[in-house]
Amino acid sequence: MSSHVGELENAYSGKRIFLLGNGPSLNDTPLRILDDEYTLAMNKINHIYDSTSWRPDFYFVSSPPDNVPGAEKLMNFIEFNMGNPNIKCLLNSTYTNHISEGYDDIYFMDRIKLNTGINPFHLSSLEEIKQMDLNHLLRYWSDDLSHFAYHYHSMYEAVQFAVYAGFEEIYFVGTDLGMEYSNPHMVSSEGLDPYKFEGDKYEFFRTAYDEGKLASSFINGMALKAIQTISGTNISKKFNNGSSIHFDGKYLQDLKIHDYTKDEIELRKGHVATKRICEHKGIDVFNATIGGELEIYPRKNIHDIL
Repeated sequence: MSSHVGELENAYSGKRIFLLGNGPSLNDTPLRILDDEYTLAMNKINHIYDSTSWRPDFYFVSSPPDNVPGAEKLMNFIEFNMGNPNIKCLLNSTYTNHISEGYDDIYFMDRIKLNTGINPFHLSSLEEIKQMDLNHLLRYWSDDLSHFAYHYHSMYEAVQFAVYAGFEEIYFVGTDLGMEYSNPHMVSSEGLDPYKFEGDKYEFFRTAYDEGKLASSFINGMALKAIQTISGTNISKKFNNGSSIHFDGKYLQDLKIHDYTKDEIELRKGHVATKRICEHKGIDVFNATIGGELEIYPRKNIHDIL
């Protein structure tokens, strides 16, 4: 029977939980050692199920169905997890009309995004988040998920759930960071980058000509146009080299041009806010990821704590 996440308030008071990101370090993480721990995983974690008997206690999908690349396949993942009687599914409330009857342990969550004019968390820099008055920072954190959670990235919302559910010790696993710029259109490293160029195509070619890089820049420009044309099609999957920011190269199956370095700054902002707010609430938060570049929280060796 479907419920609202408000029913889980303080249901796990005093317990500890491991929150799993989908970084490449999961391939080096023996997930079976988490079998006796509370765990939360999200989105396309199903890609790892074939290699482990481990399953999460909570499966979390924050993005609404119409905003997720490969939404139809994600719905298959959601229904797979809903079919496991040991997994509680935490879903964006907009999935209400997409879920069939007959499933238990489905909990819906409403959310408010923090990258809007009303809640301009995104306008603050990383340094400003570090120095922000705590009372002001708490405006970007929901203590009552029976109303809504604040969303900035999925893990930020997941931590709010963990705190709301009463967990007092939180460990991150598979939160690698260290993301890079995905630029499959840059056939020639000598040419200009048309994706990042500020100006129209005439200015692009004029600049390339002035810098003696016209031919190589033209090739990059044609590659960009081709990728943008075929992106999301079966053709693009044939050329896909896989995702280097996830544990499975098939996680993102299309050719994707994206500056993940900008995303990483936003992820770090959410983690800095999480650390400060959880410290204020007396909740211990650690990073138990194997490797990676998330150094905002104290490190714990996953083998030492299990």
